[in-house]
Amino acid sequence: GSGGFGARGDSRFLGGPAATDLELLARIELMADQLMTARAEAVLARAAYHRACEDEAAASVGFLSPMAQLVAPRVARALAGRLAAVERFALWARELDRLQREAHARGLLIFPT
Repeated sequence: GSGGFGARGDSRFLGGPAATDLELLARIELMADQLMTARAEAVLARAAYHRACEDEAAASVGFLSPMAQLVAPRVARALAGRLAAVERFALWARELDRLQREAHARGLLIFPT
């Protein structure tokens, strides 16, 4: 989950009060940190995928097509990890964007024009 900061966890959607300005700014800071972590995970997952592909190609006797590499268990796991990392990054990016737009609407953030 998003630590209670996403649409489903936000108290505004459960009939509770909206987040205060300070809470919103704290959420933005938390989401920015989450986004940085997710970016690092995506970079590491990309490297693991490329390494798995290289290792699989080196271990094969002949040329392996990209499709043949994908069915190798290690490559398939690495690709799944990479896709999951990118999905997490996209999730945190969307949440950060939503929070920043809300803060901008409240006059808490000023975006350059």
